[in-house]
Amino acid sequence: MEAALNEFTRFLDEEVASLEDETALALHDLTHKVSRESLETVKSTKSTVNGLFSRVSKVREELERLLDDDEDMFSMYLQ
Repeated sequence: MEAALNEFTRFLDEEVASLEDETALALHDLTHKVSRESLETVKSTKSTVNGLFSRVSKVREELERLLDDDEDMFSMYLQ
């Protein structure tokens, strides 16, 4: 489970870094020239951010569910 969480957080770090770059570029373009294209780019980036937030929320909820369930935690206990 630790390896899966580590891989997931690595993936999220990469995705967030990519989104930061895309967002900065989209907002830079929008501040220099408001156009349909620049607005669509910002809208698309926002949609991607919302999708990422949704996935992270689902994983967080599932982790909380697992951690709150004593039977699940006991079954994952390795000796």
